[in-house]
Amino acid sequence: MYNSFQIFIPNNGKFILGTNLTYYPLLAVFIILFLNLRVQPYHGIINVILVVFIFIYLYLGVSRTYRIKPIKGKLEGSILFEKDFLVVNNTKISLSKIQSIKLSVGDFTGELYHRANLRGPNLNPVASNGTNNWIEYGLQNGVKNKIFFKQEYDTQHESIYPFLKTLIQKKIITLAEVLMILDFESDYNIQSFKNSLNK
Repeated sequence: MYNSFQIFIPNNGKFILGTNLTYYPLLAVFIILFLNLRVQPYHGIINVILVVFIFIYLYLGVSRTYRIKPIKGKLEGSILFEKDFLVVNNTKISLSKIQSIKLSVGDFTGELYHRANLRGPNLNPVASNGTNNWIEYGLQNGVKNKIFFKQEYDTQHESIYPFLKTLIQKKIITLAEVLMILDFESDYNIQSFKNSLNK
């Protein structure tokens, strides 16, 4: 469904063997062998391997903007943003029961951040995996929850506009806060969203 997102459960302690940790130690081993084994046929074989490493380096360097960062955690369950309620793993939460809410929807699969360093020896993927989106809500009964979720593409967050409009109407969140969440790129889009509130 368009307005359904996979829930992401972070695991910051999870170790991921990155491209750098695989490539550079292997390269160092073959350079050491190259410098120490000058006896045929080993020297010729190592020469060929080093040439292969050069091509691999070029490929990894060029392709890292297209490769997605590995997920440090797991995708499990779903969160659904409807006009009048929130559904978390098939549990429906009416917006009338929500007292406070914070939301971030600025990340999507394949996004390249301006701060990503595209120069230098880093060969790890730099394209986002889209899991740095979250909703934090507090219910009237005192229960609080924060859920991370994955956004598959850059416009998927538009599916939650009806949800956000209802939050504004119920005075759970302000228009100014919603505009900060959505971070529109033009005044036209801001005005279009404001006009849609009256429909």
